[in-house]
Amino acid sequence: MKALCFLCLLLVCLSCFRSKSDHSSMQGSIVVDLTKPEKASLFDYFESIEIIPLETSEQAVIGLIEKVIEHKNRYYVLDGHRVHNVILVFDFTGKFLFEIGRRGNGPDEYLLLYDMNINPFTGNIDLLCAMKKQIYSYDLQGNYVKSTEQINHDDPRLYSIRNFAAINEKTCVLLHGADSFKIYYYDLDEKKIIHYEYEESVFVSLPGRFIYNYNFFYFYEYLRQWYFYRPLDNTTYLIGPDSLIKAYAWDFGSLNFDVNEIDFPEEYRNDQNKIREYFDRRLPYYILVQGHNNRYNMAQIWLSGDVHGYLIYDKSTQKSKFIEHFTESVDFCPLSVTDEYVLSFSEHEDLDKYLSEEMLDASDRQKLKTLKDAKEEQNPVIIKYKLK
Repeated sequence: MKALCFLCLLLVCLSCFRSKSDHSSMQGSIVVDLTKPEKASLFDYFESIEIIPLETSEQAVIGLIEKVIEHKNRYYVLDGHRVHNVILVFDFTGKFLFEIGRRGNGPDEYLLLYDMNINPFTGNIDLLCAMKKQIYSYDLQGNYVKSTEQINHDDPRLYSIRNFAAINEKTCVLLHGADSFKIYYYDLDEKKIIHYEYEESVFVSLPGRFIYNYNFFYFYEYLRQWYFYRPLDNTTYLIGPDSLIKAYAWDFGSLNFDVNEIDFPEEYRNDQNKIREYFDRRLPYYILVQGHNNRYNMAQIWLSGDVHGYLIYDKSTQKSKFIEHFTESVDFCPLSVTDEYVLSFSEHEDLDKYLSEEMLDASDRQKLKTLKDAKEEQNPVIIKYKLK
């Protein structure tokens, strides 16, 4: 009898341990009160801020920076301008090295890039051309390697692909830009959809870039795992091997809402001004960009009334903050969150929105002064926030 009791007690303990372990890996809800902004300095979280001006030259003029990846001491920049539309590669100081991509209508050329990623299974950089429905691979020196067979052109569900991520050697996940179902698992060898999910109210996609004109990339990577989020959903999902898995959710209490339950007036659908007015008036928030690392969850959020703020959850203290304004009176956009730093960027003319001289050391103050004194427009500047 004692042995049986001991066994039961052991099983209960193991169950508790297992539950605790699962909770730590699957974070759950992060409670944040959006009605009570708190004060904070950027230097509560970061020990220093570095700026990396991207070299401007005849060979390197960025028309529209859309995405930046830092990989092996290089910066890979997606220039989304329809005239340029290539990947520009810079070293860790911002010096231009070379470009990747061949725009055109030939067999190994693309028409318009929508996304880029470093493929962890091949080590190459993959470029998504949604118009041709192909993925083009280059090595990290810019040499063309191959392109995939055309993603099934006959499947109407694949006509508006926005983002992609490789989850194994033959499977990628595609984000649909307009369909009610957003997530498609696609087998590149068999050229077919093997799973789809995440249904979102059709009206959410109607405004297209008008409503979601701040950020088009709703996948982010951390420790070789991909995560997915949407601006009108407070939940972030781990992209699992065959389906989405809830990773964590921001809990805004009475401000939580289900976008699929919003009654969207039919007469608004073809009027962009009315759509924007409706969104501004009816939606309490939408999440612009977010990411996480081993200690923090970070996000930039828009609130009704045209207020931008920031969410930071510290896992070590289990405390969350809604920060409407940092004490430095600058904006902060956590585009890429790693365990060592947070990466962002600013257009040359917008530097004052993100930086002041007092935030930088002597070397970077000089860089900032040189940029401000420049008589001609310069390429964007990467901002690197080094975590404490």
